[in-house]
Amino acid sequence: MTHDAGLIETHYEMNEFRATVRVRNPAAVQYFDGFYDRVAEPAADPRLQLALLDIEPPGWTGGSDESIDVDGCRVQAARTADGYAVWTADGGPYHVWTAARRLLRDLWLVRRTQCSAVATVHASAIDDGTNLVLFVGDKGAGKTTLMLDATLCHGWRMLANDCFIVYTGEHGVSACGQPTYLGIRPDVVARFDELLLTRIRNDAANQASHARWSATPPESTRPHKLHLSYGAISRPVFPTIRLTDRRITIVAVRYCPEVGSGGLTPLTADPVDFLASNHKPLRYLVDWVAPGVTEAATDRACLTRLARQARFLEYRHNGSCVAVLQHLTSDSLSGVG
Repeated sequence: MTHDAGLIETHYEMNEFRATVRVRNPAAVQYFDGFYDRVAEPAADPRLQLALLDIEPPGWTGGSDESIDVDGCRVQAARTADGYAVWTADGGPYHVWTAARRLLRDLWLVRRTQCSAVATVHASAIDDGTNLVLFVGDKGAGKTTLMLDATLCHGWRMLANDCFIVYTGEHGVSACGQPTYLGIRPDVVARFDELLLTRIRNDAANQASHARWSATPPESTRPHKLHLSYGAISRPVFPTIRLTDRRITIVAVRYCPEVGSGGLTPLTADPVDFLASNHKPLRYLVDWVAPGVTEAATDRACLTRLARQARFLEYRHNGSCVAVLQHLTSDSLSGVG
């Protein structure tokens, strides 16, 4: 990788791993800040080093090894001596940033699965330093709504949205989210838009995403979701949680607006089978990163370890997480827990 004097170098934390990103455009730094937290140490692993360039690297004669499609634009990716260079002649800087984020996310996933067993749950997750709460359910069950209510209205930290990852890391059984966008449906945006706009007030990258979403009419063929980076909601962006450090509550959720403050009852299903039935495929976004593999394998033993440390509830809700949060510090609901 060419260490061009015009490149800005930043280092990011990714669980036990580190990523180094070199960019020409300072706006790209803010883009990546939305998905990861900066650290001082550079990456030691060449596979987690990227140079984002608007044009082919100066003096580069090796051509492109691979390409990544971003909204119909072809972004080039070339393996170099100490990482990857990414650039495009078809699109603009945003296409390069998006392709590089997908590449970095998949390189992280390869390293994660090479180092440990991994399991995933279709859930959003919140954390307050003592309690870890998972909202588990199908599409439309209200996982994102409950997570946003907890983080925006009650001061909790977002750990994951849609995909909760459990793995055996260097500190035992740990968990994290995945470095991606938070997809918010229009009705949920309407509920929280004022608070979301406050969060992104000084964040040009997420402001631009909100402006594009507002200016784009809905299409009948796909959901009209607002996409914001995790950094718009809380920090750290991509934290590691050691499960032994938390009281864990797993809540099977179902959206029932007529129930008022909600009904909270014990979960009757087998805990491990319940988690396994709510598996969330963790698919690779760049197909040449892991040839012949479409998604990361999930390990039932990780789910078993998670289940052993958790209490399980069912929650019919109207969009408010208050009943769950109150239950964490109260035994007033007899028979639950």
